[in-house]
Amino acid sequence: MSLRDILEELKKAREEFSKASRRVEKALESLVKLLEESELRPKAEVPEVKPAAEVKPPVEVKPPEMPKVPEVAPPTPPTPPAPPPPEIPEAKRVLFFRDFKGRSLAKLMVYDDRLELLPEEGVRLAMKPDVRRILVDQFLEGWRIRSQEEEPESPMDYEIAEEGGFLEKLVVRNYHREAMVDKFASLLRWAVRKMAK
Repeated sequence: MSLRDILEELKKAREEFSKASRRVEKALESLVKLLEESELRPKAEVPEVKPAAEVKPPVEVKPPEMPKVPEVAPPTPPTPPAPPPPEIPEAKRVLFFRDFKGRSLAKLMVYDDRLELLPEEGVRLAMKPDVRRILVDQFLEGWRIRSQEEEPESPMDYEIAEEGGFLEKLVVRNYHREAMVDKFASLLRWAVRKMAK
C-alpha cells in the first residue's frame, strides 16, 4: 500500500468521522431541546395508574452507531538521504616498498600533516623484535623526543595498529620536515622487507 493510498483512506475516514460527529451533535441538540421543553412544561399532578396489562414496555433507543474507521498505521516518514562520504584528502606522494623480486609489499602515503604506512592487500608484515627495536624504539621514539624539543606546540607523534603481531597501519603525525620523510622511507624499505619474511 503506497503513501498516497494511505492518505486517501485517512481522508475518507476523516470525512466519515466528521459526518458521524455532526449526527451526534444534532442528536445532542435534540436531547437538550427535549430536556429544556420538559423542564418548562408545568408538571402534571400524579398520573393515573394503569393496570399492568395496559402498560407497554419502554422502547429502547439506541444511540447512532459510529462508522468504523479502518485502522491504518501512521505513514512512516521518508528516510533522509545518506550523507555524502567524507572527503579523503589526496596524498602528495606515494612511495612503494618492494621485495627483491619486485612484488609490492607496502606503501607510504605522504600527506601534508601525516604519513601512513599500509601493507599491500594480501601481505602480512610481522612486527619482529629486531624491527620493533630499530624502527620503533630507536628511530620513531628518537624522532618524537627531538620533535618535542624543536616543535613543542605540535610535536611529532605516531600510532601503530597491529593485530595478532602483524602490522595493519603505521601513522606518523606532524612530521614537519620533508627531509625526515626521506630518512623514514630509507629505514622503512629495510623494515618492510624484514617484516615480510
